[in-house]
Amino acid sequence: MLFIIIAVVALILIIIINTLNASGLAGREEYKPEPADPSAVERLAGAVRLATVSHYDKSKDDLNAHRQFQAYLTECFPLFHKVAERTVLSEYAVIYCWHGKNESLPPVLLTAHYDVVPADASKWSRPPFAAVSEDGYLWGRGTLDTKNTLMSSLEAAESLCRDGFQPERTVYFAFGGDEEITGSHGALKSMEWFQEQGINFEWMWDEGAITADGLMPGIRGKLSLIGTAEKGQVNVLLKAVSENGGHAAMPPKLTPTGRIARAVARIEAKPFRLRWLKTTRLFFKRMAAAGIPVYRVAMSNLWLTGGLLKLVLGGSPNTAALLRTTMAPTMIRGSHKENVLADEAEAVVNVRILPGDSVEGVLHRIKKVVADEKVSVGLISADDADEPVFESSIKAEGYQLLEQMLKETISDTIVLPYLATTASDSRHYAPVCRDIYRYAPMILNQEELDRIHGVDERISFENYGLSIRSYLCLMKKL
Repeated sequence: MLFIIIAVVALILIIIINTLNASGLAGREEYKPEPADPSAVERLAGAVRLATVSHYDKSKDDLNAHRQFQAYLTECFPLFHKVAERTVLSEYAVIYCWHGKNESLPPVLLTAHYDVVPADASKWSRPPFAAVSEDGYLWGRGTLDTKNTLMSSLEAAESLCRDGFQPERTVYFAFGGDEEITGSHGALKSMEWFQEQGINFEWMWDEGAITADGLMPGIRGKLSLIGTAEKGQVNVLLKAVSENGGHAAMPPKLTPTGRIARAVARIEAKPFRLRWLKTTRLFFKRMAAAGIPVYRVAMSNLWLTGGLLKLVLGGSPNTAALLRTTMAPTMIRGSHKENVLADEAEAVVNVRILPGDSVEGVLHRIKKVVADEKVSVGLISADDADEPVFESSIKAEGYQLLEQMLKETISDTIVLPYLATTASDSRHYAPVCRDIYRYAPMILNQEELDRIHGVDERISFENYGLSIRSYLCLMKKL
């Protein structure tokens, strides 16, 4: 009996200590936004006016716009271009090397992309490539994704060059022009060039997450998410074929369309199991500091509450995606006429792969779940199949410097490691980088976040100022 009492008391003490260590945001100075200089905003506007739109059919790409964008950088940042070595691989890839004082230190890599997704001008309140400045915002496609980070990184470098600054270690900048498609002509070619030159990086910084403001119920304050891992992705094709179609008035017991429908239903009924990554454990544990009391208790004591919390999180699509490999049937095709049986039916399943799983493992599991020899399971294209990217260390220099930068630029934020559930160019650089971090210096609420790839994309002058200051702070630390 005494042993049980002691064990219960010890358990309560551990819970209390862990909860108190998640100390909340009390005492932190409130973040005070400062807008970017108007001249910097106008330079970003000039970049937005160049419609560097990516298409899966590359014959539709306006390569002249890509070339103009690369030339525009030389006009905007003359001092940086005097000290940095510029290598143009193609219209889709340009690389800069800013030599550091100590060439014996491994270099670091900063990346961004200058291509953008298409925009239907009829749905926008301002023309998507006019770069209208109004009411404290710059409107236009690419203002949030990611001409903003590309231009702000060079704004910071230009400012430092003006002051005669040289980083201690060498910094490379790699800018891609087809990230919105696959990155195969931009980031991938840049990575291969680095391999050919024998260049490897201590760490790299790309887009991938933001500082969230009010995005999660029960969480107070700002959360700065640094992507330390990234899901892979693959498109799986399910296909059923019949020797002949026939009239819909005389259907067989199971048609190709029926087989595909059954296969899809089985896939949705048997998702991958929920599991914790090191990244997601740390994400929720550190987020406890911003939570209401009940959240703080649950998140700071995952050793006790992890199993229950995993089930709760698994009930929401937004949080379940952090804990499992997801399978989403997105396209189904059967007959082309209402009263004709399909002689061939297909479905596409988009899979986002959690680190620890693999493309091969996904195919094996789907075949097992479908359990129908007459339904083939394969890749639409091996070129579009990406393995998940490894989890990077939060103890390494790159994460530590980014965390310091965030605490200095956004004083009232909590910094968290984060699993990126969407793909970025960073995955292509995995062979030449020890650690990879993904973060775009912006404070966004849900409304602003929805504008990325959406209608009326825009960035506030204050967020653009924050982005420039963030890169400036980080570069000084190098």
